[in-house]
Amino acid sequence: MQKATNKQILDTIHANASPLYKMSVPQATRTNIKALGKKIMKDRSVYNEFMNALINVIGTITVQGMDLWENPLKGFKRGKLEAGGRIEDIYVGMVNEETWYANEDYSDGEIWKRNLPPVESLFYETNRTPMYEVSVNHSLLGRAFLSDTGLSDFVAQLMAAPQKRDEYNEFLSMTSLFADYNDNNGFHKIHLPNINSLDAAEADIKQALKVFQATAGNMSFPDTKFNALKVFQHSKRDKMHLFITPECLANINVGALAVLFNMDKAEIPFRIHEIRQQELNIPNAQAILVDEKFFVCVDTLYENTSIQNPKGLYWNYFLHHHEIISYSLFANAVLFTSDVVAETDLPTSELESITAVNITDVDGQPATELQPGFMYRARALAKKKTGSSEVLEDMILYTIDDAKSQRTYCTPDGDIRIGRDEPNGTLHLTAKAFDSKTVSKTIELTVKGKNIDWPVS
Repeated sequence: MQKATNKQILDTIHANASPLYKMSVPQATRTNIKALGKKIMKDRSVYNEFMNALINVIGTITVQGMDLWENPLKGFKRGKLEAGGRIEDIYVGMVNEETWYANEDYSDGEIWKRNLPPVESLFYETNRTPMYEVSVNHSLLGRAFLSDTGLSDFVAQLMAAPQKRDEYNEFLSMTSLFADYNDNNGFHKIHLPNINSLDAAEADIKQALKVFQATAGNMSFPDTKFNALKVFQHSKRDKMHLFITPECLANINVGALAVLFNMDKAEIPFRIHEIRQQELNIPNAQAILVDEKFFVCVDTLYENTSIQNPKGLYWNYFLHHHEIISYSLFANAVLFTSDVVAETDLPTSELESITAVNITDVDGQPATELQPGFMYRARALAKKKTGSSEVLEDMILYTIDDAKSQRTYCTPDGDIRIGRDEPNGTLHLTAKAFDSKTVSKTIELTVKGKNIDWPVS
């Protein structure tokens, strides 16, 4: 990308400047650049506006065109969240099959009954909020007017340091999701021989390639075993991504594809990404195959701000980058490991039992009767098999059954909303370990109170 000239930058700032700036600083020409630079440097109010525009407007454009190291996983990000710092991930399952009978009388009230598909939702909050600071001396800017692309070079050098650090730290945050997911028993695991060594046996490399291809084929059909929540899910082949180490990729490229197969027959039906073992950070991991929906990574804020230090005669510039960095429990994700894998469809849960489920109102007070139109909170107490009895909230998922109102629901993290038209009666709330189908506890919720008509007069 060609560098922006000083004239182009000055013209852009001038076009978007305040009336005071436009009165004080004329349009740039090929011959007046140095003179404009001196004028900008001398007039404090003009200088302040120029510096803000230079970094906040021109800075972002310049950095985007720079040949800098970028996070190789940024393609999995879901853009920018325009409003708020929370997103919802929704899964809609399959409805049950019913048999139609020719002689059946379908004229009764059964035709009007609700038959809703199973719906699960997960919420994600902003959890990465780094800030980077860099200072600029007044005299450095003066030199930038002396060459044709001096301003562009000045901004590029200024922004490079925080941008590179942010890109790398973002990459580390995204790769840390693999280890965290594994620690929470999220992966479906498949055994493979160790092919991360450059002296790996050719037979093991060939076997690994076959297993990769077979697993991708199985993931393309609806199944419950490849995702953490054990819901029916499938992955399109062009949406699957294999993460392997450079050593593993070298073994496959040289030892298997080039030697054993013709390239057309051994074409791998998924995209391959190199990632070092230190970023995988999972002992004995050989590769990871995930649906692209595994990553729940969204920018919620990307902004440059600045402030002048009049005492020190320098400017401080701040890069703020807020993000949601998480993974989806609905998405298919497979870990290929050289560890021995137990022959079971379910991972072993960390929890022995859920001992109680407490309900509180928005003020944190215990609630025994839930009123229509109000919000509540569920919190489970659980016993671990080993170690501390403390239970992390992300180990428990909550659901509500028997709701009559479509406005009545419970989020997976325990936020309860009783619909304003929910009739008095009994609901059932279930708390379960996300890594188990057997560790759960169901309690009754009593709904009692007058239905609310909005607005209230």
